[in-house]
Amino acid sequence: MAAFPERDLDRSWSSYELANLSEKDLTKLAFQRALKNGVFFFSGALVAVYIAGSLGMFGRAVGWIAILIYALLTLEPLVAFVTTMFILLVTPFTAKLGVNPSGWRLVQLLITGANAGLYAALTFWIYASMYKLR
Repeated sequence: MAAFPERDLDRSWSSYELANLSEKDLTKLAFQRALKNGVFFFSGALVAVYIAGSLGMFGRAVGWIAILIYALLTLEPLVAFVTTMFILLVTPFTAKLGVNPSGWRLVQLLITGANAGLYAALTFWIYASMYKLR
């Protein structure tokens, strides 16, 4: 299994490099990137919640901008979730053709679903802080 240094988590990977990684390494890379992004964006959401909840009309404007940003961030893991779900659903049909994805696809599905859920939860948290919903 490959070890990914910190700088490898941030750079964009070519399709050739990704094709040379095993499913297990792809899953490890996806998890590490999701974890790093989750920590970073949770910190940003914490600041946005404070500003949106305590600075009146200016805070609401900042809150709506943050909601837009976090809603857009939710789209990427949602697309990955749907793509992975599609691959898992067609696996019984492709297995007859000799193409069989490994069990790591299921783990990737869980990672992308959790990532999308985190961003969606942060979006709703910012919204709730703007209007004092509890």
